[in-house]
Amino acid sequence: MDAAELSRWTRFAVKGGIGKCTATHVAEGNEDLMFMKDDVITVLMQNPNMDCVYLIYPSYSEYVVGRFQTQHVHFHFHSKLKT
Repeated sequence: MDAAELSRWTRFAVKGGIGKCTATHVAEGNEDLMFMKDDVITVLMQNPNMDCVYLIYPSYSEYVVGRFQTQHVHFHFHSKLKT
């Protein structure tokens, strides 16, 4: 991801993305962004080709965008995701 794209995603995250969730367990997937239990995560996008993959922006980080797969993570959405 280049600097301009990262900057766009970061601005979108500050606005709340498409929703927020709280991790109820630690991320375990090898390719997933690492976060801990109870971290609040801003959801930026759901992968249109794979319903179980989300682009995320964890609240603990600045300028870090990553992904997680729902089969590796347990989470609780604060509300329904925006479309």
